[in-house]
Amino acid sequence: MRVLIVCSGNAQVIAPFIVEQVNALKKLDVEIEYFLIKGKGILGYIKNYKALLQKIASFQPNIIHAHYGFSGLLSIFQRRIPVVVTFHGCDIQKRGVNNIISNFVFYLANSSIFVNSKMLNFVIFKKKHTIISCGIDLDEYQYISKEEARKNLRFSDKEKLVLFSSSFDEPVKNYDLAKKAVEKLENIKLLELKGYKREEVIQLMHAVDCLLITSIRETGPQVVKEALMCGCPIISVDVGDVKSLIEQVAGCFIVPYDENIIAEKISLVFQNNNRIKGREVIIEKELYNSVIAKKIKDIYTQILNK
Repeated sequence: MRVLIVCSGNAQVIAPFIVEQVNALKKLDVEIEYFLIKGKGILGYIKNYKALLQKIASFQPNIIHAHYGFSGLLSIFQRRIPVVVTFHGCDIQKRGVNNIISNFVFYLANSSIFVNSKMLNFVIFKKKHTIISCGIDLDEYQYISKEEARKNLRFSDKEKLVLFSSSFDEPVKNYDLAKKAVEKLENIKLLELKGYKREEVIQLMHAVDCLLITSIRETGPQVVKEALMCGCPIISVDVGDVKSLIEQVAGCFIVPYDENIIAEKISLVFQNNNRIKGREVIIEKELYNSVIAKKIKDIYTQILNK
């Protein structure tokens, strides 16, 4: 079975969750190559169509698997190779053109995957689909003590560290709310999740006292699963599928968009000073890549057997 992954190539690296999913599929004897799209916007993507046809001709895939709606749009222009599209939320959940195009792609794709069920609120057509979250590589997350992680990252044991879920300059992540909450407490450092290598992020999750999510809109987010794997307490607004992941986990809190309540829960985390049992959640809910890869391969097989 040969699968061509179609996704954006505008960043310096391919999104880690795509690479990890691909690596898990390769372990199931799926032969995979990438087609990376260069350019932004609808026209930027469409300009890659000729190059995509050339890649199809040379690789001869049985399936095309596109990540995000615009990649799916480029992929469904050709009708010879069946197309699977994974929607990640920032495509179909956006209003206007993004939503219209994503719904058009959803209608024409041979199979569609959504990373959480809340995304279905933005779907126009009634059509068969699958809910499959992006997964975690269990082997990549090995236990590190908070003391060792802080030493490696040069943080003091006495520092009170809250990790913000993304970069401060992304409007949808709602940094202002996080900042207001932290400013109500004394001697707390709010860290920006930006510019770290993957292995450093894992160290960081072990080093900080908690992860804080105040986003206006999310699909997962993947950072929640990473924090769970590292035993990092999570304070989050009810966004994406966070509530379903952490609401039963002692030491984690779902909060409203209220800086006073958020500050209260941050203070409680410091009082408790405990790590959480998050790895068990990932395993119980089968949110690791070896299981997820089997589900995706089953979709490929069903399409090819039609």
